[in-house]
Parts: sequence; C-alpha cells; structure tokens
Amino acid sequence: AVYGGAEIIQGGFEFDGRVISPFDKSAVADLAKKARSAGITQIALSCIFSQLNAEHEDEAAKIIGEIAPEIGVSLSSR
Repeated sequence: AVYGGAEIIQGGFEFDGRVISPFDKSAVADLAKKARSAGITQIALSCIFSQLNAEHEDEAAKIIGEIAPEIGVSLSSR
C-alpha cells in the first residue's frame, strides 16, 4: 500500500545555486526515526532544484540510511 504522508524540511537551493534556507539535519533524523517506528519501508525525497544541486538530497539520504538502513530511499535527482 502507498502511504500518502508528506513532510517539509528546511533546506534547498535556488536555481542559481544560492541556499534557500539551511538544511535541517535534525529534522531529517527525527523523520527517519518516526518513519522507522511507523513501519514505513520506502521514502521518496524531492528537494527544490536538486537536479542542479543534489547536496541536500544526498545528505538526507545518508542520514536516513544511518538511522534506518532498512528503509529504501528514492531521490528525485537520480
């Protein structure tokens, strides 16, 4: 089954590479813990303009993988 939940976490880049807001690593860690507790098995990440700069998506995927390695992560930049 597909779970339709969504979370918005601070971070992302403008089209010209400027940071929109600082990336909130602790919010990603909290989300990974919450997803693990809820039995979620897949997470899709989509950061604004990630096709131009995937740094925040990559960092979020790394954090999720460290906390909940059993959760599959899909990135919009890949």
